[in-house]
Amino acid sequence: MPIEVAEFITKIFNFISTYVMTWFLILFMVLPFGVKVKHSNDEHFAGSAPIDPQIKKKLIITSLITLPLALIIEYLVSYSNFNIKEFLLHFDI
Repeated sequence: MPIEVAEFITKIFNFISTYVMTWFLILFMVLPFGVKVKHSNDEHFAGSAPIDPQIKKKLIITSLITLPLALIIEYLVSYSNFNIKEFLLHFDI
């Protein structure tokens, strides 16, 4: 396999892994928005269960937010001179 093909496959894999990790982070941030809870004393009903979770809408919003964010992250990590160690040194972390 030529080196160019291997590099291309590596870049695709890097982007997919960045997208998936970012997607899950954004999903857990978006899930609580708009949750309405029905307070019920029913024995077979969780009191914290949402009335209408709007999962499909939240998955679409998550995907729309994640794509540009993952592209920016991938660009910073792969194609720019961005170095996370040097960046964190400015904050004494």
